[in-house]
Amino acid sequence: MDFDLSQEQTLLQDMVRRFVTEQCPRGFVRELEKSGAFPQAMWKRLSELGLLGLPIPEDHGGSAGSMLDMVIVIEELARAALALAIPFINTVGLSSKVLCSLGSDKQKNELLPRVLSGDMLTSFAWTEASGGTDVLSMKTRAEKSIDGLHYRVNGSKMFITQAHVADYIYTMVRTDTKVAKKTEGLSCLMIPADLQGISIRTIEKTGQRSTGFCEVVFNDVEVPLESLLGDEGQAWKQLVPLLNGERTCFAAVCLGIAEAAFKDAVNYMEQRTAFGKTINHFQALQHYVAEMKILIDGSRLLVYKAAWLESQGKPDALIVTEAFHSAATMVSRVTDLGMQIMGAYGYTTEFDMERYWRDGRVFRLSPISSEMAKNFIAQSMGMPRSY
Repeated sequence: MDFDLSQEQTLLQDMVRRFVTEQCPRGFVRELEKSGAFPQAMWKRLSELGLLGLPIPEDHGGSAGSMLDMVIVIEELARAALALAIPFINTVGLSSKVLCSLGSDKQKNELLPRVLSGDMLTSFAWTEASGGTDVLSMKTRAEKSIDGLHYRVNGSKMFITQAHVADYIYTMVRTDTKVAKKTEGLSCLMIPADLQGISIRTIEKTGQRSTGFCEVVFNDVEVPLESLLGDEGQAWKQLVPLLNGERTCFAAVCLGIAEAAFKDAVNYMEQRTAFGKTINHFQALQHYVAEMKILIDGSRLLVYKAAWLESQGKPDALIVTEAFHSAATMVSRVTDLGMQIMGAYGYTTEFDMERYWRDGRVFRLSPISSEMAKNFIAQSMGMPRSY
């Protein structure tokens, strides 16, 4: 069993690490935290480095990278700037993957070049206010217009990441209500965000302030029929297998945040003095960083295994869910230990530890709650369905 990255993957990792070190200094990231502005110039730089085409097939101008390649890039971006890592997942890791798999030749030829050039951002809209994890309870409807040329979309989506800066919102809608199962009658529409009848409101939140959570309301929005991705009414069956990787990608974000917190904690211990010596002499704090290291390394093994399996064409929803749950729990604990090590200083905005702490906490809630992840894991072990 070989745990080493390939030479190409090591070079990819080094390139992204150099990029964030040189282009995303702490001061820049803190300004993004305050302003919430999208770093368009940095996004264009990712395009110049060829990263925005990572999972896109070569015949469409991409590099046909694997899920493991994606995880490597996301982890490095997340060490420094979630303002890049989260949009990278949305636009490159999710939307482009779905478009490449389900899109028509016209859709791919029109939109993929805009992704590659850094001129298009996308967002994925599933959840609604009435049910977060329970996505099948969605009420957003899309009915065909009388002229048969459009869908008329009505409804709302909640906690949609980066919708306020997206050019297209990939939206799950119910196109048929007369179905035997809730998984039937669902469709995915690529909806231009500037269509009349769409209103987007950003929601203030505790963490990840450099990215936006949004409420998106559709009021009689006329969407062209050619905006349909895949087959009408078959979105659940067609999209869910493609989106298992979402959890792996967000698990990689957890790794990046945790690594940043770990590094800052160790550096702080080497400089802070108390009782006549640096605090890295104190056994209790040594135990904290040892625990942080163990948690990060253990979580990385699961996350990289999940990514490797998908890269080998053997995606495993159980391993993916275990990896995400492990990473979400890990980053919450690691950043909390970092706060404890730094004491009152960690609680101030003069240091980044409180930001890591805030940013990492959400992953025990989203994209799947820790409780629902455990439900799925238990069910995968043969236990009865609990929801």
